[in-house]
Amino acid sequence: MGWKGWRSRGGDYWLFDDSQVVFTIFEDDGRFAGGMETFNSEIIEQCRKVYEQVRKLAVPHAEYASM
Repeated sequence: MGWKGWRSRGGDYWLFDDSQVVFTIFEDDGRFAGGMETFNSEIIEQCRKVYEQVRKLAVPHAEYASM
């Protein structure tokens, strides 16, 4: 599966120190199928931007835990 396949599935990933991204890959039935890592700076930058956008929408942990 290439990068386009990852994007079409919604994309779960781990961002490490703004220098590495590891994408979590799942089978069509939801089973874990492995990971795909990249050190590509353009992909890392895109993932970092997405992280920052989503983080702005997050509920702080203390607030979430008190709900």
